Amino acid sequence: LNTGILNANKSYYLTIEHKSGIGCGISNRTEVKVEVINPAAPTLIDNTVNLCYGETTNLNSLISSGTSNLKWYNATTNAEITGTAITQAGEGKYYAKDFSTGCDSPATATITVNVAAYVTVPTASAQSFCGSTTVASLVATGTNIKWYATATGGTPLASTTAITSSGTYYASQISAAGCESTRRAVAVTINPLPTLSSPKKISRCNDSWDGFTVTSSANCDFSWSREALPANVLNLDSPN
Repeated sequence: LNTGILNANKSYYLTIEHKSGIGCGISNRTEVKVEVINPAAPTLIDNTVNLCYGETTNLNSLISSGTSNLKWYNATTNAEITGTAITQAGEGKYYAKDFSTGCDSPATATITVNVAAYVTVPTASAQSFCGSTTVASLVATGTNIKWYATATGGTPLASTTAITSSGTYYASQISAAGCESTRRAVAVTINPLPTLSSPKKISRCNDSWDGFTVTSSANCDFSWSREALPANVLNLDSPN
């Protein structure tokens, strides 16, 4: 047997003959059993990966069948790649082969890695309110704005979340691809409502007018009206 294709599960026999021609005969035959290994291609979980800008995926996590020696290749150049962590710089197409049996398996189907565009931070400026408010009152310019109480981590605040004191809140926006931007810090000031202390009832004798004292919180102006809501402001110099 000189050349040819070896068949699986078949025995072949090896003999040795001295080349000097001294007539020492031929050795006994040694049986050689042939095992042909046909490894299967690795099984893919998914053949498409969509990444947000800045995210990382591990190509090995896309293989469902266990293997100890996967090799990955660039599907455009067929060159083996080093490392399996793919970031935005690795957008493209890939395939894998399994070498755990000592033989290279057929290639997987091509995996496509898509990377969404970078999402810019929304715009917003410092905001002030009179008295407590809610997250729904906060304003930022962007798409699908989310508000947070922290610069990173945490969960978005519900629109009904009360804001009762001054502090910093953080706005992000979500792109059409479902990717979230980093957060913009927004200073929120809650100005207290003015308070008033005055007599509930004022008595006067005939036409005399001795005045009385009204106190309030600082930096306030006074106005008088005959209605509970100040529709008609009265002249402060006259009690009429």
